[in-house]
Amino acid sequence: MANRLKMVAVQAIVSLLLASGPQRKIARELGISRAAVRHYARLFRLGKLAVVLPPGWPGPSSTPSAGASGSSSPGDPAAPPSASNCAACPSGPRGQNLPGAPPGSDGLRPAGAPPGSTASADAGLDPSASACEPFRQVILDKLEQGLSRKRIWQDLVVEHDFTARYHSVKRFVRKLNRSTPLPFRRIEVERAALLPLPAERFPNFCEAQRSVHLDGYVQIAHSYYSVPPEYVGRTVWVRWDQRTVRVFNHRFEQIALHARRDDDDRFNTLDRHIAKEKRSGIERGVTWWLGRASLIGPQADRWAQQMLLERGIEGVRVLQGLLHLAKRHPAQAIDRACQVASSRGLYRLRAIREAIAADVGEQEQFEFIEQHPIIRDLTEYGLLVRAAFGQAPLPAPQEQAL
Repeated sequence: MANRLKMVAVQAIVSLLLASGPQRKIARELGISRAAVRHYARLFRLGKLAVVLPPGWPGPSSTPSAGASGSSSPGDPAAPPSASNCAACPSGPRGQNLPGAPPGSDGLRPAGAPPGSTASADAGLDPSASACEPFRQVILDKLEQGLSRKRIWQDLVVEHDFTARYHSVKRFVRKLNRSTPLPFRRIEVERAALLPLPAERFPNFCEAQRSVHLDGYVQIAHSYYSVPPEYVGRTVWVRWDQRTVRVFNHRFEQIALHARRDDDDRFNTLDRHIAKEKRSGIERGVTWWLGRASLIGPQADRWAQQMLLERGIEGVRVLQGLLHLAKRHPAQAIDRACQVASSRGLYRLRAIREAIAADVGEQEQFEFIEQHPIIRDLTEYGLLVRAAFGQAPLPAPQEQAL
C-alpha cells in the first residue's frame, strides 16, 4: 500500500498553498518531500482532494492579494504560516509528522485571542483543568462509538472549534480509561442490539464435492455413506461435521442424512437407498416369497403355506423353485398341480413338476355302499355258518318299542 499523509499534514499543505507559499518552502517547513507537496497540490487544483479547513486556518478569504506590497508580521493571520507560527508543522525531528493545533493558537489560547488568555479562564474554570473538560460528554459519546483519540480530536476541531493540541485529548482519554474501563461501557450500550443465542451451537462443518461410486456410496474419511440409486455415477455435495453427514444434489436439496460413524461401521446404508435389483431372495424374507406365490393362484398359495409348516426353513428353497416354474409354465397349470399335490399330501417340488408334465387330475374320493341287490346281507352268511356247525341260530333281535 502506498504511503499517505495524515489529514493534519494535508490540511497544512492546502493551507500553505492557499496562502501562496512556494512548494519548496512548504516542503522544507513541513519536513516532507517536494514530490508529495506537488502531488497534493495537483489533486487540490483538479478538485480531487476533499479537505475541510478548521476555523482560523488560512483560506481563500485570508489569502493576500497579488498587488499587496510589504511584508506581514508573523502574528498577522493573512501571512503565510511558517515554522514559528504554524502549529501543524512538525515540532519534533525532521520527518516526524506530529498532529498540531490550528495556526495562531498556543496550546489553550484560541485563534485571535489576546496573549495570556485561555479557554479555561474565559469559561470560568480552573486554569489547571484540562481543556477537554467542557467536552467530556462529547468525548465519552465518541469513545462509545469506538472512535480513536486522533479522530476525536479532529472532530472537536471541526465541529466545536477546539483549539487545544492533540496531546491534550490523548491525556484526557487516558485519564477516562483509568477511571472507567471502556469495554464495560460499550457492552452496556450494545446490549440492546444483542440477539438471543441460537438454539444449537454455531455450525462448524466441512463441505466438498464427491462422486457417487458404482455401489451407491460416497466416501468421507475412511467410511462410506449410501445415497439414492438414481445418483450413481454423478457428482453430489457432501457436508459433514462431528455428528452428521448430509448429502445434497446440484440444487442443494438434501437427499440423504446419516449419523457420522468412523469407528465401528465403515458402510452406512439406509434401506430406502437399496435398489430392488440389489436385494437377494434370502434378504427379502418368507413373507415376500409367500406374497409372490399367492399371485399364481389360491391353490398354489395354500400349498406353499402348508409346505412351510411341514418342512420349516428349508421350504424357502422350494418356494424359490415354485416361482421359477412360473417363468416356464402357465399359472393355471401350476395352480392345478398344487391342488393335486395337496390332495395327495405331497410337499416336494418334484411332485409339482410331475403333475404338470402328466397333467394328472385330482384324485377322486369314492364312497362305499352298505347294501346292493346282488350282494347278500352279512346276517345270511352268519346263519349259513351256524347251520354248518350244527349250532342253533341266534334269536332275532327284538325291536324296542317306541
